[in-house]
Amino acid sequence: MFYLLLDEVQLLENFVGTLNGLLRHRNFDIYVIGSNSKFLSSDIATGFKGRGTIVHVLPLTFLEYMEGADVPPSEAWRQYIVTGGVPLVAQMRSEEEKISYLKGLCEETYLKDIIDHNGIRKKTELGDTFNVLASMIGSPVNVKK
Repeated sequence: MFYLLLDEVQLLENFVGTLNGLLRHRNFDIYVIGSNSKFLSSDIATGFKGRGTIVHVLPLTFLEYMEGADVPPSEAWRQYIVTGGVPLVAQMRSEEEKISYLKGLCEETYLKDIIDHNGIRKKTELGDTFNVLASMIGSPVNVKK
């Protein structure tokens, strides 16, 4: 048995055809990772009709985060609510490292995928809106206002 790991498969000109061709080899166990903008779950379901399994990778729960945190629960909650449950971020110790990684993740993954998938032309405005919304995460909210 051979394990074939393919990353950024959406960059192939005809990734569905390529993967379908690889499926003919019975001794291949194929794992595919791709960008959300061009490789949506609906594309997988349509292109592979029952021949694949979608695995959604979720962030850590707070309990999982707490198990790895070496801080009191109140501090762990403050960190978790601001930085989320990204496993790599949970292992980082400095705030600067966490901020830098999360900023890069947002710009390189989320914003690019949203822009590509929706054909957005006002990229700067979307980025500014995204930054305003992201800066409010973990802030107190008054639902009546």
